[in-house]
Amino acid sequence: MAEQSKIRRQYQNRKEQIEALDDDEAVESILLFLDAYDPEVLTIEPPLDDGRGRREDTLAVSSLIAYASTLRLTVGWLDFASSAEDATDSTSQATSGLTEAMAQQFNRVAGGRLRGTHESVSDGLAQNTIHQNQIAWRSWAQFHDAHPRGFDLGVDPEKIVPVNWTNTLPARYATDPRRTNRAIRPTSLERGNLSNNSESGINRTAVHRRRVR
Repeated sequence: MAEQSKIRRQYQNRKEQIEALDDDEAVESILLFLDAYDPEVLTIEPPLDDGRGRREDTLAVSSLIAYASTLRLTVGWLDFASSAEDATDSTSQATSGLTEAMAQQFNRVAGGRLRGTHESVSDGLAQNTIHQNQIAWRSWAQFHDAHPRGFDLGVDPEKIVPVNWTNTLPARYATDPRRTNRAIRPTSLERGNLSNNSESGINRTAVHRRRVR
């Protein structure tokens, strides 16, 4: 019981850090998403998922902490250019707030952090770390796309290009051809370079069912 209270306090601290952000719309979009999947919040529920009860889709507090941390940090990550080349590329889109950012901007952040060229890292990160970031982004975006109270976001979650994530999933996902995904090079992340949508490896149902309970 004491351990659960400690984890809850950690989660509350993450929410307070989110509330301190300067971007009010980002704050509201993140907190709405987190509250919907918090089993202790009864004022909003997750979207219906294939006839499942909404309360079945709530998340463990440890998962909420991870999502909260990633989404809070992403607000700052989007303020950085992924590299000097990206910053001077006249064809690249200017950075914008979390709720206005498009998939290309999320992909640039992922690619830069994977290569080590993004200003938030000193060296390239593991694919598993980038994958966890992308899960948070996609879940947040899919919630707003599906929920009646959701924000009209700039990002299409299906256009966030996933890194190779088969090693991070249970065997049933790694062996299911509908859910497997080829390894993605960092440059492909920025181009959104997938041959077809089925190779994205993540769909709304898969993301929701993959949550840790």
